[in-house]
Amino acid sequence: MNITKEKVDDLNAVIKVQLNQADYQEKVDKILKDHRKNANVPSFRKGHVPMGMIKKQVGTNVLVDEINKILSESLQKFITDEDLNLLGNPLPKLDEQEKIDWETQKDFEFNYVVGVAPEFDVDLGAKLKLDYYKIKVADKDVDKYISDVAKRYGKMTNPDVAEADDMLFGKFEELDGTGNIKEGGISHSSVIIINAVTDKKLQKSLVGAKATDTFELDPKTVFEHESDQASALGVDVATLKSIIAKFKYTVEKINRVIPAEQNQEFLIKFMGQTQ
Repeated sequence: MNITKEKVDDLNAVIKVQLNQADYQEKVDKILKDHRKNANVPSFRKGHVPMGMIKKQVGTNVLVDEINKILSESLQKFITDEDLNLLGNPLPKLDEQEKIDWETQKDFEFNYVVGVAPEFDVDLGAKLKLDYYKIKVADKDVDKYISDVAKRYGKMTNPDVAEADDMLFGKFEELDGTGNIKEGGISHSSVIIINAVTDKKLQKSLVGAKATDTFELDPKTVFEHESDQASALGVDVATLKSIIAKFKYTVEKINRVIPAEQNQEFLIKFMGQTQ
């Protein structure tokens, strides 16, 4: 693995993460072996399903999931180790990630755009007087911030049944006028964050979803902004405006972040080692 930071200007930079097969293969193989032990496939005894079949069924999902975990942990460690003072969180270049061939590619490169906090000195002078305000922060705001940070440093899991705070990973498939999948239509895998779904009725129906469940929906009722709708379908905004069809969304897996336990290890990750 190689992580570098390239300066764009005084306020912007790009963090580049390069992964090769050795960085993730051992973890991927271990998870695939666990799948094989528990897989129930007709005509095969439990634990004796050919590994090739296991890889065909879940190999790509396992690979994507493990690489995402590695990226999250490595990025945070790099930012902490380099003592980077950033504005907001790193933003992935989605257009580059859409070009990744998860089926055949072995080495990967991910680029993240970051905002760098400006550095400046201000000479206020000894005689300058300023008002000093004591800011009172509501307990609920403090609790929410702590909860958000704990999730940021949390662990990704894949439960069987979705809850309101979970994310769904699945595939959008364009439908024709009869409700069947359109031949040659749009087909694209994407994530749905349940509690961010625009249509509250749809949001409620997604709670309790399981892998292989399907939903007929309009992306406009899922994502608020056109850019998010287009990204979810793998098209540009101009193409999105010409799409009038509904889509079938098939849930492939559920992602749930288990917040980090608020202990000494968590504090060190968040605040760094202190004397």
